[in-house]
Amino acid sequence: MNSRKNKYFIKLITSYSLLLVIVLILGIVFHFILSHNAKQELLNENMLSLKNVSEQYSNCYANIYLISKRMANNSSLSRLAEADQGERAFYYNAYITKQALVDMYSDYSLQPIQTYYIHLRHTDYIISYNDFENLYSFYKNNQMLDPSKYEEWKETLESSDNYNHFLSLDHFATEYTPHRKNYCYAVSLQNYTFKNINADIIFELNADYMQQMVDSVDLMKNGCLIIQDSSSDTMLTFSNNEALLKKIDVSLLSSLDYSERGYSSTVFQGAPVTVLYTSAQTPNLNYYLIVPTSYLKAPGNGLQLLSLFVIFLGVVGSFLIIVLLSKANYKPYEAMEYRLREVNFNHEELMRLNESQKITLRNYYFDQLIHGTILSEEEAAYAQNYLSISANANSFAILYCNVYLDTLELNNDPQGMINILSPDYADVISDILSSYFIHSYIMQGSRNSVYTILLYDREELDKVEDLFSHVHTTLLQEYNIWIYGGLGCTTDTISSVWKSYRQSKEAVKRISRPVYLCLYREILEFQDSFFYPNEVADQLYNFVKSGNFKQTKTIFNFIKDENFKKRKLNSRQVKWLLENIEITLLKVIRDNDISYDDSSLAGLSEDSTLKNYEQIALELCEKNKQPENDNQLIVRIQAYIDENYGDPSLCLSRISDLFHISESYFSFLFKKTVGVNFSTYLEQVRMTQAKHLLETTNIKITDLYVAVGYNNLTSFRRAFKKKYGVAPNALRE
Repeated sequence: MNSRKNKYFIKLITSYSLLLVIVLILGIVFHFILSHNAKQELLNENMLSLKNVSEQYSNCYANIYLISKRMANNSSLSRLAEADQGERAFYYNAYITKQALVDMYSDYSLQPIQTYYIHLRHTDYIISYNDFENLYSFYKNNQMLDPSKYEEWKETLESSDNYNHFLSLDHFATEYTPHRKNYCYAVSLQNYTFKNINADIIFELNADYMQQMVDSVDLMKNGCLIIQDSSSDTMLTFSNNEALLKKIDVSLLSSLDYSERGYSSTVFQGAPVTVLYTSAQTPNLNYYLIVPTSYLKAPGNGLQLLSLFVIFLGVVGSFLIIVLLSKANYKPYEAMEYRLREVNFNHEELMRLNESQKITLRNYYFDQLIHGTILSEEEAAYAQNYLSISANANSFAILYCNVYLDTLELNNDPQGMINILSPDYADVISDILSSYFIHSYIMQGSRNSVYTILLYDREELDKVEDLFSHVHTTLLQEYNIWIYGGLGCTTDTISSVWKSYRQSKEAVKRISRPVYLCLYREILEFQDSFFYPNEVADQLYNFVKSGNFKQTKTIFNFIKDENFKKRKLNSRQVKWLLENIEITLLKVIRDNDISYDDSSLAGLSEDSTLKNYEQIALELCEKNKQPENDNQLIVRIQAYIDENYGDPSLCLSRISDLFHISESYFSFLFKKTVGVNFSTYLEQVRMTQAKHLLETTNIKITDLYVAVGYNNLTSFRRAFKKKYGVAPNALRE
């Protein structure tokens, strides 16, 4: 009996031991598979992030190229670069150039470019959208750099060896320099034009923003990123591991044997590392991410920890391990599915961003064509190809369309109306235009009511009046939208289409009901009229409203030059001009509730001079002027941030524009008053609100990051974990 029990016991032990061995082997295999997959997944995710970094830097270089190209072809800058200080042409061309810089400054999304300015070598002057002064004054007062190192800075700036290189400002900074870690990137404008232009454009790049771009790669928290040009010269280095950086031989990076996915393993001074490599064609740069191999093997991945736990439970007991394994197996698949959705979401975001950038570039080339800033036939042919216009097209014309907004009643259906400020309103008009002008290029202006159409198809050119008649009728009958337009004359080359654009804008001014299309060839080409467009009226209103004496005087001088030096106005036209200025000043008085005798304005209507109105405008500036100390200003800015933290476009430059303060001084003043820089404060506000929403509401994570002002989920999760040490989901659980 005992013998049979022993045999049964031995069989049971053997069976149980065999089961334990099988479970243990399966656990070990499972652990190694998960470790390998986790490492590959980590590398793949970071390779995508590295490529995203390279695309962001490529966008930065693209902005540098576009800005440099536009300024190199600016005729007023060319004349300014050759003029002597003190000459009338020197200050006149400086004014025109500065206006061009102001107009261009808002055309681009500049980050990480913080600002840019032009160095006039002939006179040693600096000009930017908000500065025009000699180089030394700019160096000392604007940049707040060390005066004792001025000559060294100037020599560095003017050296051709430093063109197209990143130069750190840290060497020239003092303890009061607010942007001491920033980089300068100098470009010779001579490289972008055939003209002899003795000027350089210097871009100042925000070091913090560049570091934030790089830190979007997860492995950067324990690695290094090195950017080299095609000659293997190092352009930039970012490191969160100084010990590793000292061991790296940068000259060997380009010669490593990389896999098809861009990975390579090597050893630098006894330190095993893994190198991730990607490249960008515009410009030709190579990006290397170096991380210790041991970091990739560290058991920081949840799946690896799970497999080790399975092995431990297999040793304790087969029954327990089977039960727990059945419960735990779902978690890896759930995590994989979540990561897959996140990768797909990021991919779709990248695709949408890429498409929006293509549209922006197309509109940029189109804008260059219609404003006549493309000077060579080769550039025009490139723009024509980029706009997908057939090379066989030999006739071009511009149709400039506008919507009569004063009497718009946009009835879309019996139950509702279209808001004229909503995307639906613009979509309605864009769809109707596209349905008739199939082969033409249509660009919507800055307002929903303006559309510029480039006609190049012969059939549509011949039928343009009939096609526009159908557009007008359709919009009027179906949506009660009155659209009108002006058609310029046809040109035989796309490089001269700017003539047709100007003609179309002139023609559209002559529209009056019931006419809805005016052909330029049917009107007189020359006709005197006073100059006071809405843009100038808005500028005068804003300058007087903000109490800006200098700009108010400048705009009155501009109005005087345009109307009395460049035009010959009769007495009636002069009267109309003054009445329009009077309306603008009365609007300032009404909107700002200013105590002012309106009769003094009304009494000037008949026989007043422009000087009288200028004096009244300056008096209104004095009444609008509101002194404010620095602490009060920062308190108002903090209140604005606390109310608008959910706006993803909230940034240093926007705050500076809203509160009329320079970015550099605002950054210095905010850090001095609050104790932390602007970006840190904004992130603290957003993280505090995110934690509050997680604890008090059931908001989804995919909605939470949008609610607190982030553009993508990855950046939000990284910032949240940095602040609270756990992921958002973990905090809620």
